[in-house]
Amino acid sequence: MEAATSLRNFMNYRELRSVLVLGSLGLAGLAPACCGVARSQLTFADQSNIIVWDEKTKTEHFVRIAGFYGADDQIGFLAPTPTTPTLAEADRRAFAELAMLRPVPATLGRPTRGTGGGGAGSAPVRITQQVEVGGYVATTFEATDSNALTAYLAKYGFPLSLPQQKWVRNYVKKKWVITAFQVQMKEGRGATSPIRLSFKTEKPYNPYYVPEDNRRSGAGLRLFFIGNGTFRGKLEDGRPWESGREEFRIGLREHDRVLLAKRLKLKPEQIGTTLVSTFDQRFPTPDEQDLFFEKVSSKIPELPKNHIRLVDMAPGGGLERFIPKTY
Repeated sequence: MEAATSLRNFMNYRELRSVLVLGSLGLAGLAPACCGVARSQLTFADQSNIIVWDEKTKTEHFVRIAGFYGADDQIGFLAPTPTTPTLAEADRRAFAELAMLRPVPATLGRPTRGTGGGGAGSAPVRITQQVEVGGYVATTFEATDSNALTAYLAKYGFPLSLPQQKWVRNYVKKKWVITAFQVQMKEGRGATSPIRLSFKTEKPYNPYYVPEDNRRSGAGLRLFFIGNGTFRGKLEDGRPWESGREEFRIGLREHDRVLLAKRLKLKPEQIGTTLVSTFDQRFPTPDEQDLFFEKVSSKIPELPKNHIRLVDMAPGGGLERFIPKTY
């Protein structure tokens, strides 16, 4: 019992929840983007992201789960990427399984019971794809004129506030594309899954700029970054990601990589050798910039002395006893 209690204290259950039931507003969701649009105010709660960086092909695979507060039954999200993304549904269990790779002191003990492509054409706005995936209708836009895109999004069902229009201008100026995710509502309910966005980019990045009216103080961001080596984040102006606190880094074993590839619908060879987990308690911040990552070491981190992976505390290394029923 003492070991089980220590384990509960050691783990942060926010990183294991797949559905966030959010206060008296009663909305829960899995949001794939950092700009939320609704007829009434919509703000983000805590979120967790996975970045898998394929250095050889300069391809990023990005998955996010995030809760949100709002009282509207017509909700959508906007996601910026440097190039048109390929979209696929991902398995939310990947987040819990990555969290379980955290090194913990071996003296913590073993619990005996479970714990619960191309520039825009002549038109100012062009649709490059529209797909149904994971409970969303996803439409990707290329634009040369942010005002034209704002007007088009309003017509499409995404009326933008002034801070959100400023957010759109930022990415149109950078010649990025924006994918709009509209929740498919049936009888007043929407069921969504995490979405993997895979796209070409010169540097891996995490969308960090959140429009002012989507911000909620102290929401928090957890990022799992997987690559061939250790990567550190910087803001676009070169400042270090000071509010991002590294929680742990660990080398991935072959079966870790195979399982993650299965969850994200990728090939094991696309999964890197190193996992770095970072938590940003200050997110979202007033910074109107995104995070970009650079390699600081090619060395695969070793397990600290007298530590084991949290997942290995379970008999047979089974995750099931640690993953809540919501998964």
